[in-house]
Amino acid sequence: MADYERPATAFFCIRLIALLQPLLDIDECKTHDCGGQGVCINTQGSFRCNCDFGYEKNEQNVCVDIDECYSGNHTCDTIEHGYCFNVKKLLAKDPGYECVCESGYIKVGSACVKRGSTLELLKYIGVIVGGFLGGLLLIIVGTLWLRRRMQLKLEAQQLLENTLMAPVVPMPPPVDFASLDMPPPEKDQEWEEDDEEG
Repeated sequence: MADYERPATAFFCIRLIALLQPLLDIDECKTHDCGGQGVCINTQGSFRCNCDFGYEKNEQNVCVDIDECYSGNHTCDTIEHGYCFNVKKLLAKDPGYECVCESGYIKVGSACVKRGSTLELLKYIGVIVGGFLGGLLLIIVGTLWLRRRMQLKLEAQQLLENTLMAPVVPMPPPVDFASLDMPPPEKDQEWEEDDEEG
């Protein structure tokens, strides 16, 4: 009879473990970090990685940089003597690749130009002349602005002095005409004639 009881106990233990297993889920994210380029989300009996922008999951469920050069998702093929070089995306607007020039060429704008060519020389001359002219223009504009500012200050100061500091002319004291001794009028012939007529 002892042999008969053992299978029942084993069945009971297996059944109990099967019922409790959902409650005993192991957090796989404690041992998986998605390659450091994503967020690990624990699921029942497993995990999944939500990769950062510019990264994708590989077969090992690790986030790896998307190779835009390998996938053909780039524009470097349009540049003569240029090729695609995969770089890490730091911002969402970053393309994730860089177009670089073959050996013996340098990048000028969006073109690859042979080192020592006339175009390269013109570029450097243009940068030097442009920088010189820009600096000269800045000096001229700054000088004119300062002169105008000083002139406006001087005009304002002169206006202030002329307005507030007008020369004071002393006025004679008021005259009291009632207390004045007026000499008697001289007899004038016209006055006499007027008196006779009147």
